[in-house]
Amino acid sequence: MEWDKLLVKRIPLSLPVLRVCQALVIIAALRIAWDHFSLVVLAALLSIVAVYFLYYIDRLVKIPQLHCSRQMADYLRQTCPCLYRKYKPTVWMFEGRLRSAVRDLLQFRPAIKLRRQERPPKR
Repeated sequence: MEWDKLLVKRIPLSLPVLRVCQALVIIAALRIAWDHFSLVVLAALLSIVAVYFLYYIDRLVKIPQLHCSRQMADYLRQTCPCLYRKYKPTVWMFEGRLRSAVRDLLQFRPAIKLRRQERPPKR
């Protein structure tokens, strides 16, 4: 068979050819490692998202508490039926003080040049 002859026959390899073969093997190994690394990173990110989602549902989504007199609480509950529903803060920024600080930092302030305009004289 010809395949047996090809397998037995040795091919003389020079140093540059060996280096190219080594580079190809290293590239293949890095590619396999990257595939496994990306799977690990993806699994870690998904687990972090799942833990945060459970924390959000368990600790942050709540029915509002009213801190006022009994009469005022009864009045508010009669006039505002939304006080019986669970409040769901934004998922990405649930803390009120942090939300206020970020809003101040990211607030859009357009540069408007104002000039005074004179009123025309009365006739």
